[in-house]
Amino acid sequence: MKKVFLAILISVLCFIPFSVNAEEKEYKTLNLDEALKEEKIDHDFSNYKETDDQAIIYLFRGKGCAYCKKFLTYLNSIVDDYGKYFKVVSYEVWYDNDNAELMEKVGNLLGQKAEGVPYIVIGDKVFAGYAESYNDEIKEAIKKQYDSKNEYDVMKKLAESSDNAEETTTTKSSDTTALIIIVNLLFIAVATVIIVLFNNKNKLEIMDKLEEMDSNCILSALDIFIEIVAFLLFIVEIIKLVDPTAKPVIVLFSLSTAINESSNVYLTEFSVLFCGKIS
Repeated sequence: MKKVFLAILISVLCFIPFSVNAEEKEYKTLNLDEALKEEKIDHDFSNYKETDDQAIIYLFRGKGCAYCKKFLTYLNSIVDDYGKYFKVVSYEVWYDNDNAELMEKVGNLLGQKAEGVPYIVIGDKVFAGYAESYNDEIKEAIKKQYDSKNEYDVMKKLAESSDNAEETTTTKSSDTTALIIIVNLLFIAVATVIIVLFNNKNKLEIMDKLEEMDSNCILSALDIFIEIVAFLLFIVEIIKLVDPTAKPVIVLFSLSTAINESSNVYLTEFSVLFCGKIS
């Protein structure tokens, strides 16, 4: 009896959903000094240092990109006059897939697709590409962001957006998971009762009962089966209401267990209907 119950428990537990939280990605970045060195641009930063008060220039660039290099050269040329106002966080996207995905997310958040490099973000101002005609606008954006003390930080906004989306998904997933667990527990109880009833019968008695079954008994069994299926379909609809993104699925499987008690072998066979979802 213990073996049977254990088999049921293991079978059901195999279908109870669980989730694993992915670790937050750490993106590889370079500051202005490091980016200039990578692009082999001569510079002298003896009077330049980064502080928390400076406006952040998010630069998505490709290593070896000519226009990215021109923009870095321009920043290097204004360090003496404007260096106290800005610092650079540079993401290389040609050889770093994570950074490339981040650039796409930033573009979607700001409503301006990132289709090439350099892709420059200063506060809520976006420069898709670089040309010398942008220089005055870039200075204005730097000063505005500095004066606002980085009031709008696109990376913080992106993190907040991701957290809200994850929280909503987690809530829906938790509700759906609770429903699935409840359904599984119901079937554990039903299956256990069935086993107890069958194992209290002698094999010969069971065979006699089967011989005595008439069409009415078969119809009754069929009615019970239909009712169970209808109940599961009802649960599926509840799952859809709780989590519209879920794809509910009903799985029918059989579990057969042979038990040896006092030299008498009883064969217990039953079907378990499981209701779950595919995310």
